[in-house]
Amino acid sequence: MDCDPALRIRVLDEADVQAYRAFHLIALSEAPTSFGSTYEVEAERSEEELRERLRTNCVFAAFDDRCIVGMIVFAQGEGGKLRHRGIVSGFYVDPTRQGLGIGGSLLDALIAEARHRVEQLVLIVTGGNQSAIGLYEARGFERCGIEPRALKHEGAYYDGVMMVRFLT
Repeated sequence: MDCDPALRIRVLDEADVQAYRAFHLIALSEAPTSFGSTYEVEAERSEEELRERLRTNCVFAAFDDRCIVGMIVFAQGEGGKLRHRGIVSGFYVDPTRQGLGIGGSLLDALIAEARHRVEQLVLIVTGGNQSAIGLYEARGFERCGIEPRALKHEGAYYDGVMMVRFLT
């Protein structure tokens, strides 16, 4: 299904720091096992730290006519030996907007940008998140391993499914 044409997808910049913070905190509170960080840690980050994150990463956001409804982050590997790979993280779509193609459109935008910068994309998705795994597989990602107990939240462990997509 295609994304609603009224939605706009664009890369966030420093001027979007407040909207980014608000949506990121909502995502962390609603889907705590989908992220490596926590609401409490991110709520304490300064505005300058968040601006730096927006400067150094490519944060794609889907907007309806008033606010962010989805987000995904692309970061290029650092250092000479890792610059060929990009890392996908921070993927979240407002639950009331899921199933409308927003996630696929965000992922497509990220892949299109990544093609100009890296040779492959890597990510870790929480095991059991079949909708996310299915979306990644539909966009050409392949499972390449499992990290047992990758996350620990409220005393429970969650495996991480490692995935890769080669762009060249």
